[in-house]
Amino acid sequence: MNPPGRPARLAAAAGVAALAGALLVLPQTSPSSLMRDFNAFYCAGSALDRGQDPYLNEPLGACERAPRPDWLNRTIPNLTAPAPLPPYALAPFRLLALLPYEAAAFVWSLVIFAAFGATLWALRRLTSLPVLGLVAAFALVDGFAGWTLGQVAPIAVAAIVLAGYFLERGKDWPAATALAVAMIEPHVALPAALAVFAWRPQARIPLLATGACTAVLSFATAGWNLNSEYVRDVLPAHALSEIASDRQLSLTNLAYRFGASDATAVRLGDASYLAMLLIGIALAPLAARRAGAALLVALPVAFVLVGG
Repeated sequence: MNPPGRPARLAAAAGVAALAGALLVLPQTSPSSLMRDFNAFYCAGSALDRGQDPYLNEPLGACERAPRPDWLNRTIPNLTAPAPLPPYALAPFRLLALLPYEAAAFVWSLVIFAAFGATLWALRRLTSLPVLGLVAAFALVDGFAGWTLGQVAPIAVAAIVLAGYFLERGKDWPAATALAVAMIEPHVALPAALAVFAWRPQARIPLLATGACTAVLSFATAGWNLNSEYVRDVLPAHALSEIASDRQLSLTNLAYRFGASDATAVRLGDASYLAMLLIGIALAPLAARRAGAALLVALPVAFVLVGG
């Protein structure tokens, strides 16, 4: 089959743009709040910049409820959205918090669009799949939803794909750096980093070096107390807060729906994540030998996102 010509690509691009515009404008599909997640991350960065705790209800809530343009953010009254990212992942938002909110939201939008473009570019070179097919697969979730909410997920996705791209080309230092960036979503990136560390000996020093840099950044950003608070208090509390959320496609939520207690549901989710982690790491080298080194990164990530 011949690849689509330039007129077809332009028509498809125009169609995607029209669909995105319709989703933003139509009442049935327009987002209820734009940059809602970014609002929480920005306020956590602002708290860090002022030497305050970004994981507490206050000062986070007061910042989140500060007046924003109507088109940009509409928060739920009396609700504080958490920013349950590790301190090193909040470091970029500490810098963005130095800007006025509207300017910071614009900069973060550019980062998300760049990440979306990097994902498509790297996947195209890894898979040779048609660009239009990749856009169709990623536009609504990684692109539209990621941008309208201001999430960090598009950055993690792009970094995971780029890590696979660099591994395919034997570039271990760029791959390790990409995995360090992907740790902005640690539960996603950790399986990939462990698999690469286990099965690619030449990448171990780069991984240790970039991991050490991430640790230094975390302590430089927030100090010992906030780092320990994140591990000791924030992670367990956030796991409990998401048990009943049907947006979490997890064994935890499924067990809760079938009547398991909160503690049991979380333990089942933890066990599922660990099992999928071990299976993904064990199978990764087999898949990599058959289909390329990028699967050292991709396969463990795919496994832990099923049920964990």
